[in-house]
Amino acid sequence: VADATDADVVVQTSYGALDEKLYAHLVDEAGADALGLDLVAGDRDDTVYNVQEFGSTDSLSLGLVDGQNTLVEEPETIAERVEWFESQIPAEGFDRTYLTPNTELFYLPANKYRAKLSALAATSEVLE
Repeated sequence: VADATDADVVVQTSYGALDEKLYAHLVDEAGADALGLDLVAGDRDDTVYNVQEFGSTDSLSLGLVDGQNTLVEEPETIAERVEWFESQIPAEGFDRTYLTPNTELFYLPANKYRAKLSALAATSEVLE
């Protein structure tokens, strides 16, 4: 798929950390411009380990809001997740970092997914 388009391709993982072998394969073989990481799941330390141990794509997509829960995170909470990740893996090493939900928002009520997207957008102001 990545070879068939000129658009940036992001492989978004969800529901926690990937198995080491699968993660390494995605980094080396997927041909993606960015790899998406779930930083909402309780095993986010394992996700960081994978990045530290096996590297990453040139850009990252950080899954920072819970796409399976109607609770709308505050921009400050989302910013704390970004800062936590950057304390483990310096962001300067990446061409681009996308701030995203950890999984699709499709099943949430429209007002909740819009609020979650607004919170993600507001996070950029908190991080400045």
